[in-house]
Amino acid sequence: MRTGRRIRYHSGILTLQGHQMLDLQQLRLLLMGVAREQATVPYQGVIRLLNIPAPSMQTLTRGLETLQWQDVTLDRPQLAAVVIQKKQPFPRPGFFQVAQALGAYHGPDTGTEAQMWHQDQLEKTWEYFRTL
Repeated sequence: MRTGRRIRYHSGILTLQGHQMLDLQQLRLLLMGVAREQATVPYQGVIRLLNIPAPSMQTLTRGLETLQWQDVTLDRPQLAAVVIQKKQPFPRPGFFQVAQALGAYHGPDTGTEAQMWHQDQLEKTWEYFRTL
């Protein structure tokens, strides 16, 4: 039986059962550097670079969701768009589902429409962070 382990967010830090898991400022700075280079990075690459402990994918996903919320709130392009799957040049469906929930995207979470929207966000993100 699973005990409801939950990742929590407080003061820019994601924690699990009181242990620091991910500093969101570090995540944002890493992704800004990737965006400035007009590049992308796979999920596992971010996990390695930031040395995110288990449950690493869950922690990273929560961090990316938080960045998406911040970016929509501040009317910025989706910085999380630079994080992609290892074998496919776009994010996992959760990226699109969060964008839908935030009202930033109004299409399906997979397929051509999602990929086209992601490419548009990626180009906007590259342009926005290239000049910062």
